Amino acid sequence: MTKEVAKQISIIKKIPPFSIIVFTSFSGIFLLAGWNLSLDTLEMYRQPGINLSCDFNAKVSCSEVAKTWQANLVNWFGIQAPNAFFVIGAGAVLLTIGVALISKVKFPKWFIIATYLGTAAGLVFAYWLLYQSMFVIEKLCPWCLIMMISMTFCFMSINRFIICHYIPKLKIEENEYSWPFIKEKTFNKINEFCDNKLDLIIYIGWIVIITTLILVVEHSAFGF
Repeated sequence: MTKEVAKQISIIKKIPPFSIIVFTSFSGIFLLAGWNLSLDTLEMYRQPGINLSCDFNAKVSCSEVAKTWQANLVNWFGIQAPNAFFVIGAGAVLLTIGVALISKVKFPKWFIIATYLGTAAGLVFAYWLLYQSMFVIEKLCPWCLIMMISMTFCFMSINRFIICHYIPKLKIEENEYSWPFIKEKTFNKINEFCDNKLDLIIYIGWIVIITTLILVVEHSAFGF
């Protein structure tokens, strides 16, 4: 290993993994939201008709959303299992991975890819539920919104970590480029985006669009 390569590795190690701190933080929020929604769901089944802490009005109501089939996709021998129960498991896994990455645990490539794909799948599912909530059920669940926002930030942060930190670090350590699905020329262009922080502009635009959509479609739920 040349002195120049060793110097680059040293610089990278000193860079605080802020994207992973964001990933870990929102994984914890995702887990907490799922935990609270699970408790509320259990309370609703214990005391049918009860007003939950997340029932604010006719349009913003966890209990009304929890009664729909969209909130209970898994059926175990005729018994419906609320989605929130699986959120607890997924959130715990993501939080554990985040803490491990902050602690600089070195995972194999396949595990990083699996984490990325798992987070992407969670994002798709969260947005599907948002669509169902806004345009089919026509009611909002506060805890579900928090989980959707958390998963959005989890995906954005893991995406930035892999492209802007993980792959460059591997490239320097191994002194070569070897990464599935992404050609080196494409990666170099993406890396320029990272260096100029242009990807952050895309993420901010994404958040603004989603927030605007929710406020425009569901403005009456928020009292304006």
